[in-house]
Amino acid sequence: MDVLQHYNLTRFMNYVPRIKKATGEWYIVEVSLIKQANHNAAYIAMKLRDYFDTHEGVIFICNSQSVLVLAHMGKDISKESISDGVHKNLPRHNCTTRIEDMTLDGLIKIQVRLEEIEQNNKAQPDKPLFQTRQKRRENIVMIVDDDMFMRSLVNKTFMAKNRIVEFKSTDGVLESYLEHLPDIVFLDIHLPDGSGIVLLSDILRFDDTAHVVIMSSDSVINNIVDCKELGAKNFIAKPFTLAQLESSYRKCSTINA
Repeated sequence: MDVLQHYNLTRFMNYVPRIKKATGEWYIVEVSLIKQANHNAAYIAMKLRDYFDTHEGVIFICNSQSVLVLAHMGKDISKESISDGVHKNLPRHNCTTRIEDMTLDGLIKIQVRLEEIEQNNKAQPDKPLFQTRQKRRENIVMIVDDDMFMRSLVNKTFMAKNRIVEFKSTDGVLESYLEHLPDIVFLDIHLPDGSGIVLLSDILRFDDTAHVVIMSSDSVINNIVDCKELGAKNFIAKPFTLAQLESSYRKCSTINA
């Protein structure tokens, strides 16, 4: 299941012929966050992907308050079953959900609606998750490193003016990122249960404004190039100095002094 942070007409049109061939097997799922919600649209999109991941389709993060899913569920699943599955995956009392059968008329309405969203996004170029961090008074720093010394160093350096969220493996990082939306992430490449490069890619799939700084003793040129091409803001080779750590921190534009 694809996840798109922004409406893309070309990507949408790629699905239209597939939907038309089996209209009765596709469903439209719209999720809107309530005003008092504790979560954001990217977090909701991740939860929806967990449910729809094995199915063909696309998830659009329309804006900070709404997510739209086009899902090919097949002939043998009911709308009630989809509703039960969606609600089990979403946080309670945070959003409203509407599930509809796909029709050709509905497909046209979706295209018109998404084109309107695209125009609104162009009129407001700052992206919703970036705006959330920018408006927030509290700074949040995330450190993902299996080296206890490195986690301790980040804690001691930044704990006075920031809330620190730390992990020693990849487990739970993506969900925590989308829940807390840290201003900056210090991320090691080699983690005991996976790759920091893969985790970087997962984070940027939901939030292309993420400020991720890669830290690694494995500073071969391919790693640096791969991380920069994916969207990492900086690469610090271990062992690094305190000045390098603080310099990377100051370059994050949503940090409040």
